[in-house]
Amino acid sequence: MRKQHRLTISPQKYPGGIRFIECQECSYAAAAVVDEHGYIQPGSKMKINSGNTQAAHAYSPGRLD
Repeated sequence: MRKQHRLTISPQKYPGGIRFIECQECSYAAAAVVDEHGYIQPGSKMKINSGNTQAAHAYSPGRLD
């Protein structure tokens, strides 16, 4: 069974709406364009670090914490 990790989005906004997305448990990290409602723009996510490849990562739109 895969362990479930929760992703968070950094509060810092960069030009073009880019924000960092990360997992505090395993150091998974990505950058993506996130709209004002917390939704990740399809096709904009760029993985920075794989973190724990055995974990499943979840994110709830609208939770910009």
